[in-house]
Amino acid sequence: GDVIEALTKHAKHVPYRNHKLTQLLSDSLGGNAKTLMFVNCSPVESNADETGAALGYAARAKLIMNKVEKNQDSQEVARLKKVIQIMNQELEQARQGGTSSVGMAQA
Repeated sequence: GDVIEALTKHAKHVPYRNHKLTQLLSDSLGGNAKTLMFVNCSPVESNADETGAALGYAARAKLIMNKVEKNQDSQEVARLKKVIQIMNQELEQARQGGTSSVGMAQA
């Protein structure tokens, strides 16, 4: 409850470590992600307390509003994407029976 409350009130500190579930969901609850939550409800009377608690948690989690921003690729990610592109070109050339001059200098 305290993590959800801190997120809905835009508190400076959010105590994710207080609970295992919120620690696991920290990226989804307060991060830069669109999150879909499923709540398991049981029709059995003996599970009414747990179902009520789960529905209450989901109702509070629904009040969280994240500021979504596009993630920018770091230089390392851009470099790795270029490496993958070169390797795909070399693979395509190898499949066609040609030789590649790009990877030969590194071998």
